Amino acid sequence: MKKTIIALSVALFAALIAATATQACGVALTGDGTIDKLIYSLIQTTIAAALSLLLIMLLTLGGQLRLRKCGARALLWCLPCFAVALANFPYSALISGAATIDRAELLPLFALTCIATGVFEELAFRGLIFNLMEMRLSDRKCGTLIAALGSSALFGAMHIFNILGGADVGATLLQTGYAFLLGMMFSAMLLKTGNVWLCAATHAVFNIGGQLIPTLGTGAFQDTAFWVVTAVCGAICALHVGFYLVRHRTSPNCPTDELS
Repeated sequence: MKKTIIALSVALFAALIAATATQACGVALTGDGTIDKLIYSLIQTTIAAALSLLLIMLLTLGGQLRLRKCGARALLWCLPCFAVALANFPYSALISGAATIDRAELLPLFALTCIATGVFEELAFRGLIFNLMEMRLSDRKCGTLIAALGSSALFGAMHIFNILGGADVGATLLQTGYAFLLGMMFSAMLLKTGNVWLCAATHAVFNIGGQLIPTLGTGAFQDTAFWVVTAVCGAICALHVGFYLVRHRTSPNCPTDELS
């Protein structure tokens, strides 16, 4: 079984490199730049998610993949996290007309791409890296907190590579900072619910809201109302998650302290 997983991982890694190289060479798939970008992103993130899944199985962390049933108390605890994801949508800009969705026909493909990205990043950074770090630090009093900080820092740092794709340096650094905070939030959600798929779903919703106008529309969507709602939800969630992680103690054999 391990040999099979390793062989599949090598094949997927080669496929990921091939897809990335093909995109870098400017190979057009449909002739529509927006569609091509979405398709390439979907292919790459799907392959990366499958590769992360195989690595989790190879490292015998398969227990992290179980679709756990979350009780009412755990879901209630997650409400501030859900609020952060929902606050990332451009409600006020769309209502006022400051922003518009110009390619509504691409919404299904766009949503699928965001879901694939959410699944990949949660499997890689929470299902794999966070759990490996927590296991390694299980004998330390604050091992869980250190694992959350470390995996979230790596998650944030990954976004710095957007600069290589032509992204603005200032915007990229800002994205790196809030990606770190999101990493802390998703780490806490994983600990509280034991359900990495719930983290992936919440992550996908956040991505859909934040990328909707930049990808499929035009206009300035981050208006005053957007930032007020984001700041309020973010501050409440930061306090909520920070308090939980600080008081949490590592449980060596279980990534969650409450499933009900």
